[in-house]
Amino acid sequence: MTGIRFEIEVDGEQQLDRALSRFGDRLRNIQPFFEIAADMVAGFVRAQFESEGGRTGGWAALSPRYAAYKLAKVGPQPILVFTGRMRQSLIERTGDNIREIGTDSMKWGTSTPYAIFHQRGTSKMPQRKIIDLTEDDKMALMKTLQRFIAGDPAEFGL
Repeated sequence: MTGIRFEIEVDGEQQLDRALSRFGDRLRNIQPFFEIAADMVAGFVRAQFESEGGRTGGWAALSPRYAAYKLAKVGPQPILVFTGRMRQSLIERTGDNIREIGTDSMKWGTSTPYAIFHQRGTSKMPQRKIIDLTEDDKMALMKTLQRFIAGDPAEFGL
């Protein structure tokens, strides 16, 4: 009997944790699923940036002082976008993108050092979660995993 857990943890916060029991050989190598899941999560993050966090409640507005500074330096840009480096590293494959996919695990994210401060917030900056999965996101990931386990192998390039 083969049993696995599908977990997504963001900075110590468990965002998804599902137990899967007895699926046999298809779970010995779920790398094809992880490739699709990484792209899905990048899409969720892209939507989070495009909506300025609106898909999960909205990000706090910039302080008037910082908003004026940012406008003077880089012109009108969305919240959490100054140079675009962090956003690009999460939605595209750049030098800062982390995408390590193995047969039984996936590590995905960004190496930009300031992303964690936005995800967590600080004493001087409100929390603006970049990776914040909705129930629909979680369901879409689980349905894709179910299709991988029980579906047509050709759909996943197998």
